[in-house]
Amino acid sequence: MVPSGFLILTGAVSDRITSEEELKTITDLPVIGHIPHNNLKFQTAVLSDPQSVQAEAFRSLRTRLQFFTKEAPSPVILVTSSIPGEGKTFVAVNLASAYSLTGKRTVLVGFDLRRPSLSPDFSLDDRRGLSTYLIGKDPLEEIIQGSGFRNLDIIPSGPIPPNPAELAASEKAGTLFDELRTIYDFIIVDTSPFGVVSDGFNQAVVADANIFVVRFHKSMKRPLRETLSESRQMGIKGMSILVNDYRSNRGPYRYAHNYRYESFSRKNAKTKQRLEKTNGFEDIKVKTGRQKAPIESTY
Repeated sequence: MVPSGFLILTGAVSDRITSEEELKTITDLPVIGHIPHNNLKFQTAVLSDPQSVQAEAFRSLRTRLQFFTKEAPSPVILVTSSIPGEGKTFVAVNLASAYSLTGKRTVLVGFDLRRPSLSPDFSLDDRRGLSTYLIGKDPLEEIIQGSGFRNLDIIPSGPIPPNPAELAASEKAGTLFDELRTIYDFIIVDTSPFGVVSDGFNQAVVADANIFVVRFHKSMKRPLRETLSESRQMGIKGMSILVNDYRSNRGPYRYAHNYRYESFSRKNAKTKQRLEKTNGFEDIKVKTGRQKAPIESTY
């Protein structure tokens, strides 16, 4: 007799999406990008290493989003997922960062009122934020916080409220984006997973683009299918899929990683050969004639 726990576990594993081919059987939405796997212990990949393949992937995502937002002044771009753990907050943080690096005034809004996760990477004050604004305790200008990076502001979620669904559906939440459009060029919104709670649907309806994050071997077929179906029924526009934590031994990101690494290696190999020939010194020209001066090894 097969234990019931084993059957449940097997069913859960078989329901996970493992490839782009499986994803295509679930939805015909466009896949707007792939974010390569990384081993970072923090979420600010774009700001911490602008030359990384992850940063390049977010720049590509930023460019492709123009097809959804080109007609919208100060577009609102919402990032969500079907279940927790797919990386929606990571995507929201780095997409906002990518826009800020273009010199555009950008704000990242923490609309996940149940499991806030923006604060650790930006040292934000959690005592005030979106929740305290929505209950009328703090004005908008008091909840906007600097990120420590140019052109990027953040509105944290604030203290976890007892009634997140009601706050997300409130009239004040409905007018928030109108106010932010008068201040910022781009508004990026991180919400709760749509497949778990419905808090973010009200914001998705007014957003100009809605990104659903999928993570292979983590995302599940049934929750994603139901989430996308319900989103379409509600008239949510500008929907697309973003594959996060993408692992591949072929394709552009593999090439980009190899190109960057090999270029770095060739540069350092030449430096090493030069150091060996000159015993750690390199000829340089100075006003008094040719002399030797030490150079630093890049190893």
